[in-house]
Formats: sequence, structure tokens, C-alpha cells
Amino acid sequence: MTQSHWSLGRSFGNAGLSREAAAGPAPDNGLLGALGLVLNCVVLWTTVYLDAAVRQLRSQGYPVFEEDMARLSPFVRRHLGVHGTYSFVLPDLAPGAIRELRDPDDGDDDDD
Repeated sequence: MTQSHWSLGRSFGNAGLSREAAAGPAPDNGLLGALGLVLNCVVLWTTVYLDAAVRQLRSQGYPVFEEDMARLSPFVRRHLGVHGTYSFVLPDLAPGAIRELRDPDDGDDDDD
């Protein structure tokens, strides 16, 4: 795993998912399999939504610079809520569709 993967993994480990995995690499640790699966899902989800957000911004005429694109990372974790109650009810979406993205002009920014 890369350093970014471990950093993201520590976010989950600190939430109680796997304290052993959060401590760092441990070769034959069975907990790393589950943590790795969760991390890969989070990275995939983040990648899909980053791509959708960039496509939406470009289609709405916002400038999206390649030098900014080069700095995007699927290992960000600020948007993740690792504490709390979760619902796994799937939204009613067409196959291959994703949830509607937030309007960038809305002004309701959760970067507090």
C-alpha cells in the first residue's frame, strides 16, 4: 500500500475499524484484507465522483486547469464520515448512474 493508502486507512482505524491496521503495515495481518477492501471501495467511489464533478464543472463553463487536475487525489478523506449511523438503502438510480452532484453556485459549502 502507498503512504496515501495508509493515511486514509488510519482514518478508518482511528474510528475503530481496525486499530492494528491503523498502526501501520503488518505483513500477515488478516484485518488488512477487510481494511484494504474498504479503502479500495472508498478510492473507487471518490474517483468516480471527482470525475463527475470535473465533467459537470467543465460542462457549466467553469475553468478547470490541468495543473489543478494533476493535484487531485482519490485519497482525500475530509468528505468521509467514519463515525455515526449509516443507511445502506440503495437510491433508485438507473444502471451506471450516480447521485446528483451539488450545484457549485449554491454557496452551501461544507468546507467549514
